[in-house]
Amino acid sequence: MEHNQILSVIEGMLFLSGDNGLSVKQISAILQLNKKETVSYLDELADIINNREVKGFELTNFGGVYKFITLSVH
Repeated sequence: MEHNQILSVIEGMLFLSGDNGLSVKQISAILQLNKKETVSYLDELADIINNREVKGFELTNFGGVYKFITLSVH
């Protein structure tokens, strides 16, 4: 799978996971990546999402579980 495809798949997985979010271990197992690769993709995705000018949510890490949350200003 191509780099941008992996980012898109992770984004979709996180949307589908809802309030439960997904751990690095879960994402790694599904995409057959090692932990370091998965964290790198998650960090990159967080940078992309969290630095958008127009947004209503952000990607956060709660104790190793990644999920989308609504911005506190909303």
